[in-house]
Amino acid sequence: MKFLNIFNMTLITFSVFSVSGANAGELAENELNHAWGSDGNISSIEAYGATDSTAIIVQKSSGGWGGNQSKIKMSGRGNFSYSHQEGHYNRSYIEQDGDNNYAAVSQHGFGNDGSIEQYGNGNIAILSQNGIGHSDSITQRGDENIAVVVNKPHVIFSGFDINQNGNESVLILNGMSRNILFY
Repeated sequence: MKFLNIFNMTLITFSVFSVSGANAGELAENELNHAWGSDGNISSIEAYGATDSTAIIVQKSSGGWGGNQSKIKMSGRGNFSYSHQEGHYNRSYIEQDGDNNYAAVSQHGFGNDGSIEQYGNGNIAILSQNGIGHSDSITQRGDENIAVVVNKPHVIFSGFDINQNGNESVLILNGMSRNILFY
């Protein structure tokens, strides 16, 4: 993967490596809440028992507007996480607990909230947002689930809550300005 002209890039690869701390999660959450609204971007990566896994956070915010927040939590083997935000006031959260999961969040506009949570093995979730005020969330439990959400650039204030419980579920959505809840 190649990144050009990207500011505040965080790339971490875990290989037979474990990060843990007594209150690391509470400290990171407290720091995120405290610093929200500043011009800078805030990143947090927590890995507990993560091996052969990769976490990437790329954030870009310029001008006098507030920065972006992104947090990745992972445990398990062979997981890949990605969060890319460019505008202002975007927040993303990825949590993976299992093996061989793939997650991606990419947000471009401002005021977007994107969240992917995967509990199981071999899950794929891709969440792409553009525009203003999207609030999309994907939660997958079980194995080999696939969920893809793509919002159109000029749709504002839409939201999806996708909840897949089971194995081998597939869901692909492409931009609407409605709130949709799947169970």
